[in-house]
Amino acid sequence: MERWFFIGIKGVGMSALAIMAQEAGYQVSGADSQEKFITDTVLEAAKIPILAWENQTQEDWLSQWNDPAERPNLVVVGAAFKLDHPLVLSALELDIPVKYYSEALAELAQSKRVIAVAGTHGKTTTTAMIARSLVALEQAPGYIIGTSQIPGLEANGAYGQGEWLVIEADDYAKSPTDRRAKFFDLNPEILLINNIEHDHPDIYPTLADCQAAFSRLIARLRPGATLITNLELSTTVEAVLAGLEARQTADIQLICLVSEPPTAELAARWSPYQPSFWQLKSDLDQPLNFSLVPLSGEKDSIEFSLRLPGQYNQANASLAYLTLRQLFTKAQSQSELISRLPAVVAEFQGVKRRFEYLGQRQGTWIIDDYAHHPTACRLTIEAARQAFPKARLIVAFQAHTFSRTEALLDEFSRAFDGTDLLVVTDIFASARETRGQLTTADFVAVLKERSQAEVVYRSMAELQAYLESQLRPDQVLITMGAGQIYQVAEAILHG
Repeated sequence: MERWFFIGIKGVGMSALAIMAQEAGYQVSGADSQEKFITDTVLEAAKIPILAWENQTQEDWLSQWNDPAERPNLVVVGAAFKLDHPLVLSALELDIPVKYYSEALAELAQSKRVIAVAGTHGKTTTTAMIARSLVALEQAPGYIIGTSQIPGLEANGAYGQGEWLVIEADDYAKSPTDRRAKFFDLNPEILLINNIEHDHPDIYPTLADCQAAFSRLIARLRPGATLITNLELSTTVEAVLAGLEARQTADIQLICLVSEPPTAELAARWSPYQPSFWQLKSDLDQPLNFSLVPLSGEKDSIEFSLRLPGQYNQANASLAYLTLRQLFTKAQSQSELISRLPAVVAEFQGVKRRFEYLGQRQGTWIIDDYAHHPTACRLTIEAARQAFPKARLIVAFQAHTFSRTEALLDEFSRAFDGTDLLVVTDIFASARETRGQLTTADFVAVLKERSQAEVVYRSMAELQAYLESQLRPDQVLITMGAGQIYQVAEAILHG
């Protein structure tokens, strides 16, 4: 049995890939910090051995692999780590092959039909919706999902006995030295793009740079592939059209989600690619209900009633449905499964750290969310207002990376306007970026000047006690951010 060793195994993508590799028949182990991660639970359930790298030297790691019979056949490196990491140097000294996450994933995906879910927002939820629906329909898919626990799925990764592999396709860099997006290592049969906005400014200095990456991804699609996308944002429209034009031939199938029927001018721009348009219509009286209306071909609309609030989840569910519908349409003789799709998609209960209801304390609902981009923050707040229209809303926000906070500062200054009280804590410095020109104090000052919310600052050490002092009935508290702020929510809940 071949052995794979994962450096940075607790990352959401790396943990999913490790579990997938183990299910595929590899002997898997890894190393990471002793620090608590949200993936600890799924890795422990998979019984994957993990070594702590605190206070370890390269000589210590070399001694671990002294016996050739115990050496890994492949070392998989997380995207945050350079090749001068002691473990990587040990592998190279012993002539052990080394691959980064996206390269190892591409190797495992070779025998599968790949559905890649890309975009700035909604990737995790949409990927999980598709994977969980395929499991419910007994299709035994493989999947890679960038979170930990998902109701209806055993873990965040699986190899699966079926032919389909659903992958959350990351637009971030492959490694600290290879700045190409990870998703370029994939060769999907179906590509879903939720939306495209400026993000990861340390990799994409401008919106145009970000759009260009997605355009290249579309241009590289194999002939006969399917592209499914949401045209709500003009930034998405521009990037998708650029990618299609670069192909120079209309050799892929195009399925588009819209909020309004396209104008004559817009329809003319799309006509060379013969798209299938579907309109999302929200039910203003029943916020969890919506319908999908085909604007060409079929006549009947599709009705949905979700468990999750927020119009963004209606878009996620619509794209998941259209992907599954396309998958089963390709399979032929699957009309019975297609008829079940609306109900199966609507059963989805959400994922860890995505508008996750943790419980109540002293009459305050406690919700945790991963939102760390201004658009995601704003939409999460809108969903909370939809779900709790009369409640006082407190948001505790931990910005993620100095570069993102600085580049999107203007958008952040307006993102929290629907909040009654905004509690800002220290900017989270990730493994790839420990400081920046913009300080937490600068960020707080801008929010106090421009935001309509009441804004206060508390350090991470002070945050739990301050939020506990604010607990009272008829109130909602959302901890928000991609760092360790979720631990504060859990600590408050358990008192």
